[in-house]
Amino acid sequence: MKKDRIAKVYDGLTNKERAALAFRYLSYKNWLECERVESSVPWYGYTCIDFQYQQWRNRFLHMACYWAIEHWRLRARQWAALALFHLLVQRRERDQAHEAMAQHKQFEARLLALDLALEATCKEHGLDIEAVREFCGTEPFVPLLELSPDTVYQAEMQTNLSGSWPKD
Repeated sequence: MKKDRIAKVYDGLTNKERAALAFRYLSYKNWLECERVESSVPWYGYTCIDFQYQQWRNRFLHMACYWAIEHWRLRARQWAALALFHLLVQRRERDQAHEAMAQHKQFEARLLALDLALEATCKEHGLDIEAVREFCGTEPFVPLLELSPDTVYQAEMQTNLSGSWPKD
């Protein structure tokens, strides 16, 4: 099969350069260029550890990273909403302060739900939840207010965390 001129340019790149370029194309959903980059990567025959083991390990790592991103994203928003609430109370802007507190409660309910989704996912796959928390630099979420978890968000996150697991 004859390579087009653009694909030939990728032959002169290092694997690190190819990987960075492929990541860029993936980010912008440019599937054609990503395919061209990957077609320039040399193929080798290797002896390595079991592929299924690698799939599971990588899936556990990816799940933990995804969970950590969501956890810290929600924590940042929770803290921002609480800080805004205090600022608005100080300024005596009651309506806006009420709205900021509602946002704070929503983020706390989602953090509770996120913890429950992690717990269910870990239980389902025999993964040590404390190991995930250690990896992510977190502890179980303890809300400032007494509220119930956001069950819709919990179901969504449980689906996302379970994602595409390898076959047993």
